[in-house]
Amino acid sequence: MTARPPTTVLVIDDSAHNRRTLKQLLESENDVQVLDWAADGEEGLRKVLELRPDVVTVDLEMPRMGGYTFLRLLRSAAPTPAIVISSHSHKADVFKALELGAFDFIARPAKATVQGLETLREELLEKVRSARMVRQGKSRWPSGPVAREREPQEEVPFVVAVGASTGGPPAVQRLLEALAAEPTPCVLVCQHMPAQFTKAFAERLDKIGPFNVAEAKEGDKLAPGQVYIAPGGRHMRLVEREGRLVLKTPEIGAKDRYVPSADQLFESVAKTLGPKALAVVLTGMGSDGAAGAREVHKAGGEVWAESEETAIVFGMPQEAISTGVVKRVLPLGEIGPAPAVSGAGQGGGFLDGGGIFPAMTQIRALVVDDSQAMRRSIMFALQRLGGVVCVEAGDGAEGLKKFTQGQFDLVLTDINMPLMDGLKLISHIRQDPVHQAVPIVVITTEGAAADRDRAMALGASAYLVKPVQARVVLETVKELLHLH
Repeated sequence: MTARPPTTVLVIDDSAHNRRTLKQLLESENDVQVLDWAADGEEGLRKVLELRPDVVTVDLEMPRMGGYTFLRLLRSAAPTPAIVISSHSHKADVFKALELGAFDFIARPAKATVQGLETLREELLEKVRSARMVRQGKSRWPSGPVAREREPQEEVPFVVAVGASTGGPPAVQRLLEALAAEPTPCVLVCQHMPAQFTKAFAERLDKIGPFNVAEAKEGDKLAPGQVYIAPGGRHMRLVEREGRLVLKTPEIGAKDRYVPSADQLFESVAKTLGPKALAVVLTGMGSDGAAGAREVHKAGGEVWAESEETAIVFGMPQEAISTGVVKRVLPLGEIGPAPAVSGAGQGGGFLDGGGIFPAMTQIRALVVDDSQAMRRSIMFALQRLGGVVCVEAGDGAEGLKKFTQGQFDLVLTDINMPLMDGLKLISHIRQDPVHQAVPIVVITTEGAAADRDRAMALGASAYLVKPVQARVVLETVKELLHLH
C-alpha cells in the first residue's frame, strides 16, 4: 500500500522567530512538511504559485503586502486553504480575514509557555490536516437571498439551536441572513472558538444585520430577533425558569472535549422544548453535536445538517447524519428558508393556526455596491420585509445592465464605484420616463451636503450615509414603497 504524501505547508510571517517556531511545531509530526517560508504577502503569493502547497499559514500584519491583500489575491490567483494565526489583541481582524476566504484561524498564545506551545501545536496540526481535505471552489457564500413567506409573530420565540466549528463563522453569518424574515427566530449558536474571540464575533454579527447579537450571559432571557453566541471557555444551556426561556452558561468540566459544546446546547434544548426543538449542525471538525442530535430526536424535535456540497469541513454534519436521526440534509443556502416553509420547531403551540400566511407581493430590488460585504448587509436587512428578491451588482455599469434587462421596484446604490459610479447610474435610469417612479436609495460614505444635493438633483429618492443601521434602511424603504 502506497503511503500518503505529507501535507505541504507554506509559512508566511514577517517574524523570523515565529517562522522558526511554526516550522518546528508543524514538522513535529511526519505527515506534515513545511516547503518554505515567506516574510510578507507579496513573497508569499509568489511562492504559493511556484510551490503549490496544500495549506498556507499567514499572519495579518506584514510589510509590503499584508494578510488581507494576500487573501484577496490568493482567492483569485491560486485558491489554497489559508489558516490565519493572529494575536488575541486583534480579534476583530480575524473575522474580516474569514470574510476574505481564510479557511480558519488560530489564536497565538500571549506567552510562549510550554503548555501554550503544545496547545498551539495540537490545534495547528489538526487544522492543517483538515484544511488539506477541503475541495477548493466550495463556496462559503451560496447564491443570494431567497424570497420568504411571512408567518404570525408570537411572544414565545421560535428557537433554532446551531452547532459549528471549522468554517463556521461565515456559515453562521449566511444562515442568519437567510433567517432574517418573519417570524423572527431566536438563534442559539455554539461556535467552537477561544474565549477571547466569541465576544468580537458577536459584535461583528450585530453590526451587519437586523438581528440583535450578543455573547450569552448567565440568565439572558430569550426573545424573538435575538441571537446568542455561546461564550468561549464556557457552555451554553437552555432552561425554563418561571415560565420564561433563559440561558445558563456553566463552566467547563475537566473531561469536556469540545468547548463550547453543541452536544450540551442540543441536549438542553431537547429537554426544555421537546417536540419544538430544532437543531442545526453546520460545518466543522469532529463529532460535537451528534450525541445532542440523538436527544433532540428522542424528544420529538428535528435535526438538520449541512450537506457535503457546501460544508467546508463535513466532519460534524457527517457524524450527526451517521446517527440516523437527521431529518434534513441541506446546502447552507437552503437551511435558512426551510424552517418557515416546513413549520419545523413550531409544533405544539408556537403558531395558533399552524399554517403559513401567503407571501406578500414580491418586490424586486437591485443592490449596487463594489463591496460584497455591504451588498450582503443591505440584502440581509431587506429580508426583514418578506417577499423581497434581491439582485446584486458590483459597480454602476453592471447595475445598469441588470436594470435594463429586468424589472425592478427599488434600487439601492453606492456612489464611489469602478467603471461607472452611482451618480451616473442614477442619471441613466432617470433618462427613461418609464423609470421615473422607481425609488433609488443612495447609501454612501460621502456625507457632504453638496454630494447629497447632487444625488437628489439627479433623481435619488433618499440619501443615507454609511455606516447606516439596518433599521434606518428598512424604514426608508418601507416609506418609499408605502409599506405600512
